[in-house]
Amino acid sequence: MPAKNIFDVKDVNDFEDRVLKSKEPVIVSFDTPWCESCKTTNERLVRVVEKSKENLSIAKVDITQLKDLAHKYDVFAVPTLAVASEGKIHSQTGGMKEFTDIKNFVKESLTNKRNDDDDDELEFATWDVPRYY
Repeated sequence: MPAKNIFDVKDVNDFEDRVLKSKEPVIVSFDTPWCESCKTTNERLVRVVEKSKENLSIAKVDITQLKDLAHKYDVFAVPTLAVASEGKIHSQTGGMKEFTDIKNFVKESLTNKRNDDDDDELEFATWDVPRYY
């Protein structure tokens, strides 16, 4: 996969322009620079995207810099992966994942979106807990 398909999100407007307005699905990695499990998950994610037949991009969101995005999408832990297409986040999963788990998550997320006749955005649970980032 060319390096141009992996990018760092700079701010909320950049997220909207490059992720939500993308014509192709984007896998969003919510992480932090100091998170070792994030680095491992991202390496596996890159391999999944490289092997995918889909035209996918990876958007990296540093939640220490973009707390508003983390809050908006209820990211409580890192790493968290999400699939965005057609202006919405359709699914997300948290925690360090194995290659096969990431592959299945991406595949199922894209398949479910294609088969979803109800075009509602995924509703995330709201938790009243402190945020540690």
